[in-house]
Amino acid sequence: MTVRSTTALPCSQIIFNQCQFTKFARLVDLSYDVTNVRFNDCDFNTAYYGAMLGEIMDGSTNGLTTGPRDIQFSGNSWSTIGQQAIYVKQSSSTTGTGTRNVISSGNWYASTVGNNFEGIGSLNEVPIIQYDNDECTSIMDFFERSDLRRSDGSSHMNPAPELQGIGIQDKAIKSQTLADNTSSATTINEYPALAGKGLRIKYKIVRGTLDRTGELVVSASANGVSYDDTFTESGTDIGVDLTVDQKTDGSSVTNTVVLKYTTTSTGSDAILDYQTTIIA
Repeated sequence: MTVRSTTALPCSQIIFNQCQFTKFARLVDLSYDVTNVRFNDCDFNTAYYGAMLGEIMDGSTNGLTTGPRDIQFSGNSWSTIGQQAIYVKQSSSTTGTGTRNVISSGNWYASTVGNNFEGIGSLNEVPIIQYDNDECTSIMDFFERSDLRRSDGSSHMNPAPELQGIGIQDKAIKSQTLADNTSSATTINEYPALAGKGLRIKYKIVRGTLDRTGELVVSASANGVSYDDTFTESGTDIGVDLTVDQKTDGSSVTNTVVLKYTTTSTGSDAILDYQTTIIA
């Protein structure tokens, strides 16, 4: 699917609802000055790229002066795509202009996306979403690749992040039981390839009659991670410590941030509810 447009008469208000896009090198290719395009409850599968946005926009050619803007992907499924599912490109000659307000919201990205058709853990993995321009967002998307990598117990690194470039990623809330009397730091979650990114985790912990509400702010780099945990508790110490560590193979590209916990012995497990925001 592509759209051609002119500067004087740009295309606008295009809706794809419950459509299937399949078996092309690029399933969606938008570079012209188009606005208000919506993909709702669609299926994208079997392609080299999913959606390529702004690749040939140059800032001067008729119809290619601003590029696509206000493009939203909501509630779609993506599978069997070798490279990025959504790729917002920015030419060095058009820095400060170009594609804006691309939003991925509530999408399912299968484990077969961004792996160069080689499966989970491929060293040729690429980001599932690549935003190389301003004002783009991922909201409550699900990335099966990351979820399966954690659950299979494997120890290999995460070669590529879920989202890369210039963007913000709001992940869905999760809940986990923190076992009583855990003196060795135990993994809660892993966040792939976070070198050079910011991480904010808002959380609530309930343990018996006690509770804590807080925010853990993490800065990750090739040199390691630093973090600050700010919280408010109801009464006495809840007996839970959250820490952040890093796994790395020596490359700043593949650093993985690991959220961990320890607990004191009170006779009660703790329940952690947390929501993560990543600034790519």
